[in-house]
Amino acid sequence: MSEKRIRINAENLVCVCIDKVAGEKYNGSFYTKYQKEPQYFQQLDQIILSIEKLLDALKLPRATQKSREFVEKNADERAKIARKKYWTDEDFANIEGDVATFYVLVKYRQKSTWQGEIFWKEKNVMAEFFSELELLKIIEGTIQNLYTLE
Repeated sequence: MSEKRIRINAENLVCVCIDKVAGEKYNGSFYTKYQKEPQYFQQLDQIILSIEKLLDALKLPRATQKSREFVEKNADERAKIARKKYWTDEDFANIEGDVATFYVLVKYRQKSTWQGEIFWKEKNVMAEFFSELELLKIIEGTIQNLYTLE
């Protein structure tokens, strides 16, 4: 990880807050600027599908491939999101998790996966990721290192 800053004004920025760690379970929430309330998760991998729905609704960044589905959905059935921001950039930058806070910026959705940057707020470091799996491994590795350092 390198010391950098993430673009807090990016439209598709997501704030992931880890609030509790119990073994391999990571409880927490994540925030977007377009939703008043956070979305809660019991397992870290749950955020991937939720963020993917958000990115599809925002059309940011555009996916280079269409997701496969067993049942074809109409355009009306797909999740729509109002482009009304509920959070200012300053308020969004002040969100914090009890254990750790990560800002995730998906820059590209190519080859049926994500590429982007993750910023660890508490240590002011950033890393690039080249897939959803790598993103999850970075978060999990960071949390595991926190607990081994204590």
